[in-house]
Amino acid sequence: MEGHDPAVPNVLVLNPGFAERNKIDSVKALIDYLKANPGKANAGSSGNGTSIHLAAELFKSMTGTRFEHVPFRGSGPAVTALMAGDVDFMFDNLPSSMGGIQSGRLKALA
Repeated sequence: MEGHDPAVPNVLVLNPGFAERNKIDSVKALIDYLKANPGKANAGSSGNGTSIHLAAELFKSMTGTRFEHVPFRGSGPAVTALMAGDVDFMFDNLPSSMGGIQSGRLKALA
């Protein structure tokens, strides 16, 4: 397609309440929290096997952390659950999280 950019940036976003309660203001602070609390946090995704899910699994593997995966049926429901505090963090395509980031309903780390 002409004018179509296949590269869509991803963003690591947190529920602001989760971030505040646990003093997470950087990727390093998130990794430290996850290592100190294995399996206690959860990460949403747009579904099993999606690029968002795989990004979380790669993050888990690269950082040696443990957290629960919570799959949703699409990015919209996952972002809604993240803003509601039903999940703690997720990797997402930037366009679907941008409104939440700009309104302060999501905290972007990277």
